[in-house]
Amino acid sequence: MRRGIVVAGIVLLIIGFVLTFVPVVPQTSETVYSDSYAPDYHAHITEYSLTGNIAVAVSWTANASVVILAAALSCQGSGCPNESITQVSGLINQSGTSGSFTLQQPSGGSFIMGIWSTAGNVSASATFKLTTAITEIGALFVIIGVLLLIVGLVLRRKVKAPAATPGPGATSTVTTTTPAPPAPPPPGATALR
Repeated sequence: MRRGIVVAGIVLLIIGFVLTFVPVVPQTSETVYSDSYAPDYHAHITEYSLTGNIAVAVSWTANASVVILAAALSCQGSGCPNESITQVSGLINQSGTSGSFTLQQPSGGSFIMGIWSTAGNVSASATFKLTTAITEIGALFVIIGVLLLIVGLVLRRKVKAPAATPGPGATSTVTTTTPAPPAPPPPGATALR
C-alpha cells in the first residue's frame, strides 16, 4: 500500500507539472487586421498559477507578409497597453506569413498582439490560434501529489519478522537433560512403605 501511495503521488506530480507548464487547451481563434489601431488584440487569461505565469502558445497565419508584435503585460484593463513600459514582461517580434511562439502571461496580467503589413498600403490580416496551460488544475494535481508522496514516504511498513529457519545443510542440535536422582532421606527419618 505504501508503494502504491508513493507511485500515485509521483504520477499526480508529473500530470500537474505537464498541465502547469505545457499549453494543452485550445482557445478560440482571433483575427487581427493591419489597418486597425495597434495593438489590435488584448486578452487576459484568468487562471491561478503556482509559478506566477501562465503559458500561452500562439500559432498564426497571415494572408500577406506582416510583422507580428506580441507582448505579455503585468497589468490588465483598457488602459494597460499605454501604461509604463516596465509592465512588459515578454516581447515577441516575428515577420512573414506564418509562425508560432509562446508567451508567459503573468498571473493577473494580460497580453497584446498586433500586426503591420510589410507590403506598403496593402491591408493584411492574421489569424491567431491560442492554446493555454491549465494552471489551476495543474496546481491542484501538484498539491495532491506532494501530499500523497509525503504520506507514502512517512508511513512505516508493518511487517512481522519471519521465524528463523535453518538453512540447507545446517545441522540441528538437540539438547537433552537427565533428571537428577532423588535426594536421600535425612538421618532418623523412616521410609514410608
